[in-house]
Amino acid sequence: MDSFRQDLQYAFRYLRKHPGFAAIAAATVALGIGATTAIFSAVDGVLLKGLPYPDSEQLVRVWTTNLPAGVEQGDFSPTEIFDYREQSQAFRDFAAFFPYDVTFTDDDGTAQKIPAAAVSVNIFEMMGAVPHLGRFFTEEDAELTQQGSFRIVLGHAVWQKLYSGDPDIIGTSIMAEGLSIEVIGIAPPGFEFPRKAVAWGPFPINATQPRQGRFLNVVARMNEGVPLETARSDLQVIATRLEQEFPESNRNIGVTMETLHRTIVGDLRPALLILLGASAVLLLIASVNVANLLLTRGAARATEIAVRTAVGAGRARIIRQLLTESIALASIGALGGLALAVGLLKGIHFFTPVEMDLLDQAVIDGRVLLFTLGATGAAGLLFGMFPALAAGTPDLRSALGEGAKGSGGRGGANVRNALVTLELALAVVLVLEAGLLVKSFRNLAAENPGFDPSNSLVAELSLPFASYADSTAIADFYERYFERLSASPGVQSVSAISSLPFGPMLDFRVPIFVRDREPLQQGSEPQAFLRQVSPNFFQNMRIPLLGGRDLERTDRRGSPPVVVVNQAFKRLLFPDEDPIGEYLHQLPTGFGPLGTYPGEQEAEIVGLVEDFKFSSLAEAPEPAVFFVHNQAPFRRMTLIVRAHGEPLQLAQTVRDDLAALDPTIATGRVATFETVIAGSYASKRFAVILLTAFAFVAPVLAAIGIYGVIGFSVQQRTNEMAIRMALGAESGSIVQLIMTHGLKLAGVGVAVGLFGGWAAARITASQMYGTSARDPLMFVMVAVGLTIVALLATTVPAIRASRIPPAAVLKPD
Repeated sequence: MDSFRQDLQYAFRYLRKHPGFAAIAAATVALGIGATTAIFSAVDGVLLKGLPYPDSEQLVRVWTTNLPAGVEQGDFSPTEIFDYREQSQAFRDFAAFFPYDVTFTDDDGTAQKIPAAAVSVNIFEMMGAVPHLGRFFTEEDAELTQQGSFRIVLGHAVWQKLYSGDPDIIGTSIMAEGLSIEVIGIAPPGFEFPRKAVAWGPFPINATQPRQGRFLNVVARMNEGVPLETARSDLQVIATRLEQEFPESNRNIGVTMETLHRTIVGDLRPALLILLGASAVLLLIASVNVANLLLTRGAARATEIAVRTAVGAGRARIIRQLLTESIALASIGALGGLALAVGLLKGIHFFTPVEMDLLDQAVIDGRVLLFTLGATGAAGLLFGMFPALAAGTPDLRSALGEGAKGSGGRGGANVRNALVTLELALAVVLVLEAGLLVKSFRNLAAENPGFDPSNSLVAELSLPFASYADSTAIADFYERYFERLSASPGVQSVSAISSLPFGPMLDFRVPIFVRDREPLQQGSEPQAFLRQVSPNFFQNMRIPLLGGRDLERTDRRGSPPVVVVNQAFKRLLFPDEDPIGEYLHQLPTGFGPLGTYPGEQEAEIVGLVEDFKFSSLAEAPEPAVFFVHNQAPFRRMTLIVRAHGEPLQLAQTVRDDLAALDPTIATGRVATFETVIAGSYASKRFAVILLTAFAFVAPVLAAIGIYGVIGFSVQQRTNEMAIRMALGAESGSIVQLIMTHGLKLAGVGVAVGLFGGWAAARITASQMYGTSARDPLMFVMVAVGLTIVALLATTVPAIRASRIPPAAVLKPD
């Protein structure tokens, strides 16, 4: 212990005596440690920590499938959930939820919309929640809801915000959706399931409801110790049994599942893993850079090491001393790295879009500090290993010889060259992958969605159940609101749709039946999304009409039902025919609490529109059928308001016109349409921004490393250069000699880096869009760019070598 304390004291004393060297090396380490710590904190908060529910690894999301119809993740009917709950052996329970928004009305009549969900009564118990106040739902509560007596559980944050945390609210009634609803409980702080839901109403799950009415999301809890594959097999057995027992409703209906954690994390997972790998490469580059600095410093300390060896210091003691200095240097850098990581995290939190709120869980806590400690130790050992081994066996004769320059020997030069080549290779890999992802992101962002989102404001609306109980009331309100808003200053046009492209998806996908066509085997019918739109929707969105006519205001309830279909629908059902004039039947036009249960309709296809994208710019458009809203009224609609100028300036106009017609209705999210679309690729943008920053730093570090190695080489070869020039060598030949050395290092480093990038392409291939992960042009550009960087870093030492005055160098001592 005493000897270690002496080594540590000597290490810090040495670093204090060489503050310039210590500052440069520590700053380099801080850069790598800071970036890696910040990204690891995000990975830890989002990917490694479990969800905030007891035994969260047992929770899974479950979907139905219908592969012949192209459905990979469909919803359940209440009866199917009941079946799975009764028959499963691998699961403790199944629960259902249906997200929607609830409008709360204050005593002064002010309306406010909050995220909510209709849930099965067992969902709180499944998620391990304990009431903060009151109680959660019972089956009786669900039955009373069906009879028109409503109960609600409030989230803790909403209870604090809207009702000042009043504990006496339990058992009293509040106004929501125009209804008097009894508050029976307050959820614990932080409980929000499904994501962002902060109010809940009960929904019954029993075997008395139609099997075909699939509209519920399902979460399930596996029994303790049950592997995922066993749980999947259990679900498949039940799905097969239901298909055999109920062929009319369950033919081809399978089931799939995924862990709840992976479902919630979604696209953030690959983005964070790529960034973690990139930050690790950056830390490795920084460590190699510091190793070269230490090797250079070690050559200058050759005499000191030789003296210590000559007076009896063993090889192990020398190595231990130098490794201690490296660890001390890494520790100083780690302190700066932690400060940098805190700053990076603040920047990440500040610029994180609402779609990536999971990153709010990224914090510097004990787990992250432990990681930083490990990374610091690993980096210190890594960049200290080479100098320590090189100095552990000094050449006493040359080191102690009169006039020795401490050249460090050919072996030391080879190690320095190898390290700077590795550093450049790592920089090539990082820049190459960043360049490919940037190109992919630009391709994705430039993808045409099939409509014009410019100068458009979107606003979510949902009409209260009590005030708008029937189709006529819903249709009349929206028609009056559209007319009023269209006449407001600054408004160019107004339209609406039941499920906004790139917004929250309502997965109303139904089987399609065509009149006078041979019916397909039941369960194998082609499927399409159903959307309700206002009459001028396609015109307002600048979506071209390719055939037939548009939906019109004269298409009202009481007139013959009509629909418009897209090109994907035509390709699916009428690849070689004109769909105009064909009739679709058994089309459901009411969707539970969001519609008004008008039953099924037969509708004529009167128009064909160009495809446009709904959920992702990277996905192909899916078949869709568009009802005119007046014929199939829907409570929940999203406005698209096209402005003459800046669309956000119309936000207050949208709210004021709404309040003038009905102050009990509140808007949900209000944003520009372009912001909504950008949110669909927010995780990719986040990864690209940080990866680009890393890719900018990596070549800079590599250039510094090359500059240091070449500069030190020139310094050690001063006499040689002077002799060459004294014998008649011109400055140009000296420059060429040094530049050739730098070019050799660059060539090897770039070649190795390109090979590494080729191998790394397998990891990032899934994240590419519109480009190959092995794009030859990008490989050439990166190779040329990094070679130029290496040559520029070599230029200054080369010019300096060409200006060495032979007389001053070769004069007698």
